[in-house]
Amino acid sequence: KIKFDAPNEGKGAKIWQSKLPVLSDTETIQLAQKFRFSGGEMENIARKCIMEEVVSGEKATFERIVAFCETEKWGESKMKIGFC
Repeated sequence: KIKFDAPNEGKGAKIWQSKLPVLSDTETIQLAQKFRFSGGEMENIARKCIMEEVVSGEKATFERIVAFCETEKWGESKMKIGFC
């Protein structure tokens, strides 16, 4: 296994911009500051945005993107999976 550290805020903002070019510079910085995601996790969010547009016919808003981010990491969720 090879460990990759999450990108710093500057690199994270650039990755967000490449995955979701509709975001403003300010929005990409906000996402990079609030969520320490890997590039793969950012790609997952971008895919969710595409699916949102396909299903609803509307582009995901910044608020919806933040909601996707908040549910991206299983380990940070309060939700339990499996048997109690």
